[in-house]
Amino acid sequence: AALCFLLSRNLIRSRVGRTLVAIRDNDTASEVSGIPVSRVKIIAFGVSAGLAGIGGSIFALNSGRVNPSSFTSRDSVGVKPSSIARRRSA
Repeated sequence: AALCFLLSRNLIRSRVGRTLVAIRDNDTASEVSGIPVSRVKIIAFGVSAGLAGIGGSIFALNSGRVNPSSFTSRDSVGVKPSSIARRRSA
């Protein structure tokens, strides 16, 4: 988990991270400035899916077993407001 955190933090501080921030802020301006927005978004999706997979495997190792009843709709609803609150505070 610490390794994923360090890699993510370094990614954000790199040239690629600045590109992601530029796309987040204004994708039209990013496209005009020469950033391949579609390609970068696809790569970001792949990286985030990989990190989610690592997080899921760590969760499975921690809990011993995982089944669909481990995740309730209440858990899913709790994730979205926290992501919105984080975006507004940034």
